[in-house]
Amino acid sequence: AVVSTQSTGTAERYDLRSGKWVALPPLPHSFGANGLTVWEDKVTAVGGFDGRQCLDMAFQYDGVMEQWEPLPATMATRRSGLGVVATGHKLYAFAGHSGESYLNTVEMCDRSWRPVAPLVDRRGAMGIACLENCYMTNPSTD
Repeated sequence: AVVSTQSTGTAERYDLRSGKWVALPPLPHSFGANGLTVWEDKVTAVGGFDGRQCLDMAFQYDGVMEQWEPLPATMATRRSGLGVVATGHKLYAFAGHSGESYLNTVEMCDRSWRPVAPLVDRRGAMGIACLENCYMTNPSTD
């Protein structure tokens, strides 16, 4: 799934079999510049920017019910342009921008968000992946 980089509230899915993009139901909140990953078998959109402020919320797409549902917990820090990855039963939100400055904070969610070790440098719009450890590409913004 892809969530728009603009504050539109739209999302799309690329069907690998047909080779076509398909519109998903609209998100309950319009935003873009979010992180996106698969967590607990659901596409999960985290953070973002709604045209006025950075967000501290996350939504999951339930493909069976064909609807977006908010996660009950919110992050401690509002952020957009963040990196998001899921490993095991944990969801991680890395750095991004608060609306005032780039961040080095990292939060982990396993039904509630809590801080974990911060990054050495402030970063935004990074690529991130996990394979036993987490790997990140992007120069620091300091």
